[in-house]
Amino acid sequence: MWFKRIFLSSCFLIFSASSEKLQSKIILGEKSPFVYPYQLSLQVFSGASFPFLPKNYSHICGGTILTENIFVTAAHCVASQNVSLLSVLAGTTNLNDGTGTRYPVSSCKIHEQYSNTTHQNDIALCKVQYPFVFDNTTTGNISYSNRVVGGGVNCSLTGWGSISPVRWMPILFYNMLVYPMNLQRAYVESMTNEDCVQRYQNVSQIFDTHICTNAGFL
Repeated sequence: MWFKRIFLSSCFLIFSASSEKLQSKIILGEKSPFVYPYQLSLQVFSGASFPFLPKNYSHICGGTILTENIFVTAAHCVASQNVSLLSVLAGTTNLNDGTGTRYPVSSCKIHEQYSNTTHQNDIALCKVQYPFVFDNTTTGNISYSNRVVGGGVNCSLTGWGSISPVRWMPILFYNMLVYPMNLQRAYVESMTNEDCVQRYQNVSQIFDTHICTNAGFL
């Protein structure tokens, strides 16, 4: 059985990148002053401009290391991707400075009940071709448990999601301005799913597998 509910200890929430229907955000956050060992950048190979130039990889989503071979990400991040073109970058806070270690992805397993319409069970487990090298400083796995995260829990969000509350603006290179190269982090407080439904029922569907947070600016 690949899947069961995974509730990350200390309520560490790792945001994925955007798609047409989903757009992750790290708003009112800050540049992370250090590496979160479990944080990954899921990237897709986009070729090289010329044979003698370095290979080009594009960040598409975040990921979190669970074991030496397995990481978790969102199902919508890998559902339409060619796995042979995917890799993850570990041990870095900057996507453009050449730091970190790259691990090719060998396979991904999407939740059997994932819905690309409602995005319920939006979770996937992926395996890397060779094990992550843990040093617990720049690369390591996150601890997790089966405890339900209720309301009033202090949470940390980390990722390279949009830092703008606005989905799109008619500004040249808008995406380059709102999607940072530096890892972002933000502190929020969780809220119960009952409170979440009351507050956000007109925004999106809330399922019992979601963890809701109150960012204080909505």
